[in-house]
Amino acid sequence: MKNNCSYDKYILPKNHFESEVFYDKSGMNYIKNINQVKNKNIIDAGGYIGDSAIVFSDYTDKNIYSFEPFLQNYNLMLKTIELNKKNNIIPVNMALGN
Repeated sequence: MKNNCSYDKYILPKNHFESEVFYDKSGMNYIKNINQVKNKNIIDAGGYIGDSAIVFSDYTDKNIYSFEPFLQNYNLMLKTIELNKKNNIIPVNMALGN
């Protein structure tokens, strides 16, 4: 799979590593009581290709519900989940709104 790219322990199906996702852990580094997240579900609104979801999965024993309305990105998210062997990410091909 020549198009796969990796950084640290993470693998993406395309080269799109953003520092705020992987270096800053999608902001998870800034949560004071991060241990309280461990037993909570996480909602990833705007899941894109699943990059944040694979980072979030390191912080919880529960599920990450990752919403991505665009089919091309959603399909890449499925690949990201597979490449990283994550079984607690629930991909949802829908948008969130009120």
